[in-house]
Amino acid sequence: MTTTFDFGDGNGEVPAHRHINPNGSIGGWVANSANVEKTACIEIEALVFGNSTILDNARIYDKAQIFGDAKVTNNAKVGGKAKVYDKAHICDDVHIYGMAKIYGEARLFGILTTNQKTNKTDGVIAIPIKSKKKSTVSRPKSLRFDKTKIANIKIESKNLSAMLNAIYEQDNLPTEALKTNNSSVLNLDDAHLEIVKILATRLEWERDDLQTIMKGMMIDGVLEHINDAFLDYCEEAFIESDDPIEINVQLYKEIFK
Repeated sequence: MTTTFDFGDGNGEVPAHRHINPNGSIGGWVANSANVEKTACIEIEALVFGNSTILDNARIYDKAQIFGDAKVTNNAKVGGKAKVYDKAHICDDVHIYGMAKIYGEARLFGILTTNQKTNKTDGVIAIPIKSKKKSTVSRPKSLRFDKTKIANIKIESKNLSAMLNAIYEQDNLPTEALKTNNSSVLNLDDAHLEIVKILATRLEWERDDLQTIMKGMMIDGVLEHINDAFLDYCEEAFIESDDPIEINVQLYKEIFK
């Protein structure tokens, strides 16, 4: 008897099966029309359907969906509620999460972490992030720094620290959030670490609330910097979704217990 499953794409029940992960665990639903190698990991709530392809050591987790003619290969990871579809190709060490949508003929490769939406069709999208691997790229003989921008960043950081101190006095945040050692294993400066403490006091934040707290700051840039620190440390996202912004409070507790 053929097993079927409705992937919610309007095609109704189609022949499908549960993927068996490399560790022997039962994985998510995979349409028989899709191509998923045995070395790939499809976690229990993830969906792979259409004519999509998952190869090598790729990992699809949480409630991520891969469909259409999309490909996820090499060591790429797709999680959260992200969707990769059309003819998009995710490869190398790319990590897609949150509510990201990668579609069209987008191609993401190299070392990249993003929860943004893109359908770029110019064939190349690569945004480097901090890597623990030693770089093999040759450096230019001379570098020029924008001193004005550097000075503005320093001023912004000081203002943020002062602002966060004022928030503690006004809002009387839980004392547990204030006791964490500032010598962070995440290699974040004091200003960003204080934001982590505030975020960890709730499971969800509305963007409007964060805009009030981080007045004048580039919220997306701050959140991305913090998430990169968590991903570098434990390869797990602290911040997910976009609005409301979901916080992995349990991850925070495990790191700072």
